[in-house]
Amino acid sequence: MRPIDILKGIIGEGAVVETHCSQVLITKKFVYKIKRPVYFGFLDYRELKQRRACSVMEVELNNRFSKDVYLGVFKIVQREDKYALVELDNSLPAVEYVVKMRKIENYAFLTNILNQKYCNQNYLRGIGILLARRLSMAENAPAEVDGMDPYELVRFNTLENFDQLREIAPDMLDKRFRFVENITRRFLKENKDLFYLRHKSGFVKNGHGDLRLEHIFVEGLFGKSKGLVDGKDLEKVFSNFLDEVPPDITKLDSEYLVLDNSRGVSMIDCIEFNRRFRTNDLLSEAAFLTMEMDQLGKHRFMPDCLMLGFFDYLSSINVDDKLKDFSLGRVVSIKNKDTGEIYYRTDKLSEESYSLLNFYRCYRAMVRAKVALLAYQNTEDEETKKIKLKEYNTLLDLAFAYSIAMLKICGIAFCGMLATGKSTHAARFAERFCFGRFDSDRIRKVFAGNIAVSTVVPTGEGIYNEETSLQVYSIMGNTGKTSVSVGRAAVFDATFLNKKCLQRFETNFGSVPIYIKFTSDESVIKERLAARSGGLSDGRLMHFDDLYPLSKELPADFEIDTTPGVLSDPIETIVDKLIELLDVNIEAEL
Repeated sequence: MRPIDILKGIIGEGAVVETHCSQVLITKKFVYKIKRPVYFGFLDYRELKQRRACSVMEVELNNRFSKDVYLGVFKIVQREDKYALVELDNSLPAVEYVVKMRKIENYAFLTNILNQKYCNQNYLRGIGILLARRLSMAENAPAEVDGMDPYELVRFNTLENFDQLREIAPDMLDKRFRFVENITRRFLKENKDLFYLRHKSGFVKNGHGDLRLEHIFVEGLFGKSKGLVDGKDLEKVFSNFLDEVPPDITKLDSEYLVLDNSRGVSMIDCIEFNRRFRTNDLLSEAAFLTMEMDQLGKHRFMPDCLMLGFFDYLSSINVDDKLKDFSLGRVVSIKNKDTGEIYYRTDKLSEESYSLLNFYRCYRAMVRAKVALLAYQNTEDEETKKIKLKEYNTLLDLAFAYSIAMLKICGIAFCGMLATGKSTHAARFAERFCFGRFDSDRIRKVFAGNIAVSTVVPTGEGIYNEETSLQVYSIMGNTGKTSVSVGRAAVFDATFLNKKCLQRFETNFGSVPIYIKFTSDESVIKERLAARSGGLSDGRLMHFDDLYPLSKELPADFEIDTTPGVLSDPIETIVDKLIELLDVNIEAEL
């Protein structure tokens, strides 16, 4: 008889949920977890004594991040022909060990909060601040973990993923996998001192290790349907908080949420079975969370606003001038007195922090890709296989995108002549690889005051005069910088045919992007322009003669020809060309 069935017989009715390493019984008030006798290399629950030790450690470690959730470890014992659940110190021998938890309502988990109306940018930024504070309270990691120093530990964990993926499914590892591994190895080789510095400065903690949306919950911030904090309007609470420059973390904690072992933003299911997985840079914890939000396809503002809050807190505690070059850029918020609109002004992340965040995002994406492939191989259900294969490819796409950012590349510009498909493919590329996307047509219409109105005018006139165009490219550069400030590379969609506008953009963006020039046969461009009507772009056939010669002179890192029949899939060609442009094979042993 299975332990979970024995437990159900003792407790009574409840729903049973099984994972790869646990069996869980969920009742109205409590949750009971039994560890399965499994071995996965990184996890060993085969022996009863191991399951006991890990159960005790699970309660101890998770009590750091939540209050009154983990109620203790109990054991199932047999008395003659009956079973009972008793205290851990009971003298009868254990049949199995059980972790007892208070049940948390589904609406309190961040997974569900993201779908609520009150979950706006202010709310998410506040959540990011509180998460960073909670995690930063964990004890600093020791100088060595399992005989490895801070750099060796990161190196081992990171490269282990690639080795295990080669063992699991060598035939499924394509150009993206090889690129991600090469860029990861390059980063490790070139940034060894950075990992030691992060540890020395106290950013590496005996932390959580598995910070996913389903492991974060919020209590005391809102009721089931209303966004309230102790009867106060949640948006006003965080709006008031955002008005302060820099954010007053102490005020937020003391007035609204007392976080020192109290309710508020809390976490469960910290990794207890492997200390090296739990030893993490605070950036790695945040990277896992925002990577998962990217994977789920959440609107970009969600992970980005959460990261703004996370950076707010880390910036406020990093006060050592010696570490200034390795700190996170400070983010402040400004409120427009006339419109009431809140916007962000930020220094770009230092190149080291920008790359390090994406290094950890890439690492976390590859961890989850490995899990997805394992699930793919260990099921016979064809529908599940399709889901897991899709999940694997999504995660590999994310790892590819994070690898590009790891190289300190902040942007990719889709440029060139009108009607060459640059906007279509910029949108496709940004959506697939989770880049921030900024297009000059939308910015120009918003700047002009009406996004829905078509304003087809002769070249260089109306809202397309040079002065307005320079302002549009300035805004595009500045808003792109905001994307970079939370570690997300940006895609820019504009012609870039005016050299003054291009220079203004690069000045305001603070970096030179990769330029991808879109081209097409002259006859194809004219045909497309002649067929245009409506839409954001006001480019028409009447503009061809003025702009086409300029497009011929536009330099770029590589070109994409969208003439029908030339390329089967321009996006795959872009991936190939980016790999060709950026990849360096790192074969030497680190």
